[in-house]
Amino acid sequence: MGATRAKPSPRTIRVLIATEQGADRQGLKTVLPAASFPSVFVDTLGQLEAAIHDIDIIIADTAFSHGSLSDWLMLWPVPALLLASEDDDPDRLAELTSDESSAFLLRDKAGLWLQYIPAMLRKLLAIRESVNRQNIHVLRAENSYMTLMRLIPDIVYVLDGDGNFSYINDAIRQLGFAPEELIGRHFSMIIHPEDQDEISRHHVLQRYHGITTGPEAAPKLFDERRSGERMTRNLEVRLMQKGLAEWTRANVSAWGEVSANGVYLPDLGRDRCGTIGIIHDVSARRMAEHDLQMKLDTYSVMLKEIHHRVKNNLQIVSSLLSLQGGGLEDDAAAIFESCQTQVQAMALVHEQVYRGSSLQNVQAAAYLARLIEYLSLVYNTDERGISFSVEAGELTLPLAKAIPLSLIVTELITNSCKHAFVDGREGHISVQLQESKTEYQLTVRDNGPGFRDLASHATAIPAAHADYGLNSHRSIGMDIITALSAQLQAEISRSNDSGALTRLLIPKVTGTDSGLAAG
Repeated sequence: MGATRAKPSPRTIRVLIATEQGADRQGLKTVLPAASFPSVFVDTLGQLEAAIHDIDIIIADTAFSHGSLSDWLMLWPVPALLLASEDDDPDRLAELTSDESSAFLLRDKAGLWLQYIPAMLRKLLAIRESVNRQNIHVLRAENSYMTLMRLIPDIVYVLDGDGNFSYINDAIRQLGFAPEELIGRHFSMIIHPEDQDEISRHHVLQRYHGITTGPEAAPKLFDERRSGERMTRNLEVRLMQKGLAEWTRANVSAWGEVSANGVYLPDLGRDRCGTIGIIHDVSARRMAEHDLQMKLDTYSVMLKEIHHRVKNNLQIVSSLLSLQGGGLEDDAAAIFESCQTQVQAMALVHEQVYRGSSLQNVQAAAYLARLIEYLSLVYNTDERGISFSVEAGELTLPLAKAIPLSLIVTELITNSCKHAFVDGREGHISVQLQESKTEYQLTVRDNGPGFRDLASHATAIPAAHADYGLNSHRSIGMDIITALSAQLQAEISRSNDSGALTRLLIPKVTGTDSGLAAG
């Protein structure tokens, strides 16, 4: 036969007994042998406090120390077995033993309750050990969570239903505060005074009374109590640095980007919602944005000044051409006049950039109106009865396209003024500029006799044929139009449609300006 397996020795359980009744003490000594249940008997609360650290479980009379012992039980980290009498309030007993590893035992007059004491003690102690084993996992998770909160560089905070801090991590030290300084204090302690009314629900929600907003238009609140899609995101506030004497913008060096969400926390009650939020320090980004904006402003001023000077220099060239051409005869004077108008057309582009809000684009309608105003003075169109119309809407042109296009328009209007309306003939010239997703369309039309070398049908000229003139005979103006059209990779077509009509189809993006904005 195999050896008989020995039963393990029962564990020794150290018991603290707090009862003033001699009969109870004597009975407990009988049922709790010293070998298995070494016991300590106390007569006062002071003795109990001194001995509690070395015991496993408490047996206490509910009447001990005039009943005050029961008020302390929840504060001691050991399970308890209460000895109750028929006079004790059942609800009070249930409250005192709400800890699952504590219980009460009702004493009967015959003393039969004593025989249950050892089993009750072992049962309660086993429950406490089971709870402790389960709590180890909770404690580990909580320790990991708290370690993570301490390591996060962003400020993580929890507000109660009144907007007071109930938790804030160590990252708040970057503002000079210790976390314990802010617990129980209102969040406005760390917010710039000028920003407080703009982010606090107490002030902001009054302005939204009776207004329905979606997630995007909902007010952004530091003490956010909504959840889901309507949470606060990307709210920027100025943060107070402890000890900062002034609140000027120059001295405020801390900016926070807040994301916050509402949450129901157990310690706030079932009907009260608090706030969990994160503050990300964006001070460096704000400073970088400020510095970049300062540089952009400086560069904008410099570029505008360059355009202004280019415009002035071109006007000087135009004036010199006018002076030099004043004493020349017909053909030579015409050449000088043509050069002067082309130079002035380019000068007007730079003037438009200088006066406009963009350094990359030109407002087409404003520029064309200014150009026609200049050409009407050159060719005295008002006295000749020649009128103009411009249609360009809100269209803008990249600078790389605006200059060659302005020269083309100048040549086409010049041709109409010189050749379409002669011998006192009155007429009208229209300029239309439109755009689609892929191209611009320029149309210049007059109601003169039309092109002499064309029938009623239209003729298209590929942009690649830069040496192919618009007329059957060669002219410098038409050569300029053809060359500039080739530069723009534009397709030119002309027709006689109740006068002369020239149309250019200009691709928005070409091999030479793919990096420029299309406008």
